[in-house]
Amino acid sequence: MLQSQPSQSDYDVIVVGGGPAGSATAMSLVQAGVSSVLLLEASQYRQSRVGESLIPDVRQCFNRLAMSHEFLDACHVRTPGTASSWGSGTLGYNDFVCHPLGNGWHLDRRAFDHHLALTAAERGVEVCVNCRCQEVTDTTAGSGLRVTVKTDAGHRQVETGYIVDATGLSARIARQQGAHRTIADQLTVIYGYFSLPESSAPGDQTLLEACEYGWWYRSRLPDNKMIVSVSCDSSYFSRQRLHNWQCWLDCLAGTRYLSGGLCGARFDPASLKSTATVTGRLWPQYGPGWMAVGDAATSVDPVLGIGIVKSLDDGINAGLVIAKALAGDRTAGDQHQALRDQWYRDYLQQHQYLYGLERRWPDSEFWRQRHHMAAPEA
Repeated sequence: MLQSQPSQSDYDVIVVGGGPAGSATAMSLVQAGVSSVLLLEASQYRQSRVGESLIPDVRQCFNRLAMSHEFLDACHVRTPGTASSWGSGTLGYNDFVCHPLGNGWHLDRRAFDHHLALTAAERGVEVCVNCRCQEVTDTTAGSGLRVTVKTDAGHRQVETGYIVDATGLSARIARQQGAHRTIADQLTVIYGYFSLPESSAPGDQTLLEACEYGWWYRSRLPDNKMIVSVSCDSSYFSRQRLHNWQCWLDCLAGTRYLSGGLCGARFDPASLKSTATVTGRLWPQYGPGWMAVGDAATSVDPVLGIGIVKSLDDGINAGLVIAKALAGDRTAGDQHQALRDQWYRDYLQQHQYLYGLERRWPDSEFWRQRHHMAAPEA
């Protein structure tokens, strides 16, 4: 079903990146009548991936893609909602039982992304794994793009009339076209995994707990696993040596609510990793023959829990717009960008409102910085 190298020398559209945004874009293109779509994924979907909370709104994305969400119950863990200590020392609850679309899920993110890619292949997308896009240049005739792809068998060159950048924050393809990222906020996230006792409850709520130096997060995963993370500024990360698992556990032990749900759990020190998350946007997000989608175009703070749904929705919309552009509609890209601009302005307001709710530590560098964060031009 998934291939190791492209089978053709020419495609209508090539999508680089096989995460939710890339797979959604590819499927949307096929739905819109684009006949030959190549999806390039650098991995083989074997390594674990971060990004495990899925809100009920994903059902709307699946409906647009004519996909069933039943596989989520088979391979992932239902969650009844979220609990948070944010803005006060007590826990508040957002129960999905009151949500018109039902429950959310805690994902095995690797399996989720793999399923999307397999579904794309079933729809007629040519999905190639362990294939990296090395270079994008104009064709000799200047009427399209030549893409150099690195595969296990060597290098292949394929041509296309349109390329989609779904490479995440790196936005490698778009940067080659001169795009740059404007950053409104950036966090350092340090996360690790716990194994839970066999007797533990089958599922629970996602938990957020604000603290003086940032905020902690805990989410149940399939196979009796739990991911725990702390989001803070890079300066605090360095000062407190949070790359050291013992220092990280010491900070975790100081939480009021989050550490209590880990009684009897076994931490894997080798699992501790750090990454950067960015609130920002690429500019421009599209140009002649190319478009950025998902996190490559607009990246969001994980505290809102909307990242996967945002990427799916963006990919679906992008596929429709690209199909129109290929059919000769010269206004589709501008209209799509205007909608993206409005979405980002609304998102920034939501981001500032959420961080503005927490006022318990007025002298904290972390919170003071976000209370006075100026919104960039959108």
